[in-house]
Amino acid sequence: MSWRAGVLAAALGLCPGVVAASQSPSLTHALRPGRHEVGMRLETRGGRAVSVWYPVADTGRFPLVLLRAVSDAAPPSDTATAVFLASHGFVVMLAAGAARGDARAQVEVELHPANALVSGRAGGRWLSVAAPSGPSDHVRLRGAVIRAFLDSVLRGLAPSLADLARRLTRAGLVVHSSS
Repeated sequence: MSWRAGVLAAALGLCPGVVAASQSPSLTHALRPGRHEVGMRLETRGGRAVSVWYPVADTGRFPLVLLRAVSDAAPPSDTATAVFLASHGFVVMLAAGAARGDARAQVEVELHPANALVSGRAGGRWLSVAAPSGPSDHVRLRGAVIRAFLDSVLRGLAPSLADLARRLTRAGLVVHSSS
């Protein structure tokens, strides 16, 4: 199954157990894919379909991240965000509405929270970023913020969470964090 057919199947909630791999996906919203090819499978959790996007690699362990969409159906932009993160080395479980995630998830990211662009939690640390006013590509911005948050809390890459919050604030975003 082609990558685009996999995205369509995931968006429509079809084909449980489907696995799709991509060669090098072109992503919408000017998101730039990472170095990993991306695969997808659908799982059922609590009677609801949950899509899992993962780096296709022979070796390596990748952190498990739960992306939770607030609405009952994840919009295509949420799928693009999941593919973007998977191409950068994360296993991403995209759950819509009340679908249960996975207790093994090291990070939970809420997409479209009330009064925010994105919020994320990892252990006792959290970060919430308000959506900027005016026209902007919120999907691309959200993808960049999530990736920076994941790199900070999971990979210990610079910047630290406190530094990341300061940088986002200097960039004009309203940020709340545990640091």
